[in-house]
Amino acid sequence: MSKTKNVFKKLLSAALCVLLAAGAVPFVMPELAPVAAAATSTWDGSVDTSFAGSGTAASPYIISSAAELAGLASLTNSTANYTNSKRFVLTVDVDLNNREWTPIGIQYDGSNSFSDRWFNGTFDGNGHRIYNLKIGTSSSRTKKKHVGLFGICNSSSEIFNLGLENVSIYTQHMHNDDRRGGFVGYTAGYIMGCYARNVTVNDSGTCVIGGFVGQTAGSRGIHNCYVYNASLSVGGGRKGGFVGDNGSDYTCSRSFCNYYPFVAQNDGTCSTCYGETSVYGDANTYGGYMFQSSSNNGGWPQLSWQAGQSPDYSNSQYHITNAAQMWTFSKLAAVYDYENASIALDADISLSAYGTGWTPIGARGGTEEDGFTSFKGKFYGNGHVISDMKIGTSSSRTGAKFVGLFSYATDSAGIYALGMKNCSVYQNNSSDPRGGTVIGRMNGSGGVHRCFVTGSTVNNSGTGVVGAVVGALGNGSGSVTDCYSANCTPTATRGGAVVGDVDSGSSSALYSYGANCSSNKVVAQGNNSNSYYNQSSSTTNAQLGGYYSTSYWCSDVYNSNSGYIILKSCRDQLDVTLSFNANGGSVSPTSMTNNWGNTGTLPTPTRTGYTCKGWFTASSGGSKTGNAGATITFGSTVPTAANQVSTVYAQWTANQYTVTLNNQSATTAGTASVTATYDSAMPSITVPTKTGYTFGGYYDGTNGSGTQYYTASGASARTWNKASAATLYAKWTINSYTLTVKPNGGTWNNSTSDQTVTQNYNTTYTISDP
Repeated sequence: MSKTKNVFKKLLSAALCVLLAAGAVPFVMPELAPVAAAATSTWDGSVDTSFAGSGTAASPYIISSAAELAGLASLTNSTANYTNSKRFVLTVDVDLNNREWTPIGIQYDGSNSFSDRWFNGTFDGNGHRIYNLKIGTSSSRTKKKHVGLFGICNSSSEIFNLGLENVSIYTQHMHNDDRRGGFVGYTAGYIMGCYARNVTVNDSGTCVIGGFVGQTAGSRGIHNCYVYNASLSVGGGRKGGFVGDNGSDYTCSRSFCNYYPFVAQNDGTCSTCYGETSVYGDANTYGGYMFQSSSNNGGWPQLSWQAGQSPDYSNSQYHITNAAQMWTFSKLAAVYDYENASIALDADISLSAYGTGWTPIGARGGTEEDGFTSFKGKFYGNGHVISDMKIGTSSSRTGAKFVGLFSYATDSAGIYALGMKNCSVYQNNSSDPRGGTVIGRMNGSGGVHRCFVTGSTVNNSGTGVVGAVVGALGNGSGSVTDCYSANCTPTATRGGAVVGDVDSGSSSALYSYGANCSSNKVVAQGNNSNSYYNQSSSTTNAQLGGYYSTSYWCSDVYNSNSGYIILKSCRDQLDVTLSFNANGGSVSPTSMTNNWGNTGTLPTPTRTGYTCKGWFTASSGGSKTGNAGATITFGSTVPTAANQVSTVYAQWTANQYTVTLNNQSATTAGTASVTATYDSAMPSITVPTKTGYTFGGYYDGTNGSGTQYYTASGASARTWNKASAATLYAKWTINSYTLTVKPNGGTWNNSTSDQTVTQNYNTTYTISDP
């Protein structure tokens, strides 16, 4: 691709490393900067295939114009498997201008020729919208087979963060399995954080249509999406406000439409989905953080990125406060590797709502060489516990190679201070499988630290290796340190109470501990330096690396063997950033970053004419964090546990100063001095008087020079802007008087006229005799 667009590269390298969506989806976290108004590219019918980028995760193809979007459709539809494993990111809003659109991915082009040009890449709308999509008209219907913005999407396709508005589709019935949808005609792929508004789908014959998707298939899913205002018409067949026909293994979740029914035929699963016509929605009803309450959308919720939260994934810290967010994180980790990102768990959560189908984080199936996305970030449990995670059953086992809460992690990925309870993993994979409660396989230079698992089962029916905490550790310098398991059942060819297998190279399991498990080996195979099984509390902290004591660790309540060593109370070293908004003043530094639990000193801001009242959680009102110079504890004093990146605001009290009023020898003095408040109007005064003079106000220079602060009436002429005591000086204007002298029968130089003279106060004038 020849066109260079370096302006996007920094954004996109960050964007495709870390998530959510909400969005997608940013998921919950620090306050994110509002999304700037997007530029809109209007389609003139042209096609441009010179995308910037290389189509990889690190350098995706950039769709920066309507012509380039048409170029994607053209390449997809003319080249078999063109989009295989390619990634595309939309960087502008697109107006298709009601020109005839050919779907991205077609199977039947109207000439009874089946071309099978599936879209099978990743398309990230990046929080942008596509407007005015038209396919056919009521008098000239299209004869394509599967119709929508996208025509057909296979099981490896993924679409995120895209809005579609004002859709008009008129199709001619050709085959009984024709499928039409506003967003996608037929999909076996994955869609999250998308919406369609004002959708008309009209087919002349017997087929299946949906406001969002005509038909789904496979085992992927549509999650956190909605359709608002759908008009659906079909000569025969079925119509669903969201989906026409939901395939037997397909899942729709946390989605809604204001049309009944939600789905016309459902052979799969619709979880927390709503098709209604008159009920106003609540964000929590529709699945948590991806939706926000809104006065738009007719009162229904809207996606978080529509409400101004950035979906560009450029923040490096994210927070999980409930099971729904954890679930979405697991789905998005199939696409984004979260390199250099920090994900923090801010509450104990149960995954029981997801039954036996938990999707491990960082799992896409196959092997690493097949190109699945590994997890490369940092996950901080912060002393919280995840319970009731289940993957498969003894009679219906997962065939995935690496399984656990996390599947596979590489590079410098790390998992810290996490507890897991009452979980089960049932695996059956004959290709060197690895299973653990926390993670299946950990590679790279990071590791798993200060984590525990209790009351859990990890079971592989084949020749696998499992650990109650970690399945396998290898291919790097990483380690498993200061972890323990209790009352767990790790069952496989090799099963470890903590780790199944530690690579014989540089990796190691250190200072870890197991108690009352089915395996009496802390590590089934490999380096297990200073690790202990059923070790009593007489073991010293030094022997176990210093993180252990007989006190309970965070929310762990391991009572059945209270005499054994268990992790002591701790918070992991999650970096916490506190930003300082001087709120009209100036401050240095403008932010501080420190580890959770460490202390710091609030800086002292300055502002001319003001005294700082302290640091507060809002620019006005709010609660006080502390005075300037006060000691704070990161993660405890500020920020709160639910928000690792916080901003505190300086609030100010305006200073008051004594202002002396010099009346410069007035006859009556008036007010002698006032107390002036900085940036406020001057207080009222009694003006002085001076015989023979008129008062003209008070100035900061003598004899009426400089800046005026009081008018002649004593009213304020301006706010006080001096950060000190000062003297103001009265301005006096001398009066003048007119004297008329009458000769009274006499003359002056033979003139009998009156003589008139105007003279200033207190000056002399000599009158000659008549």
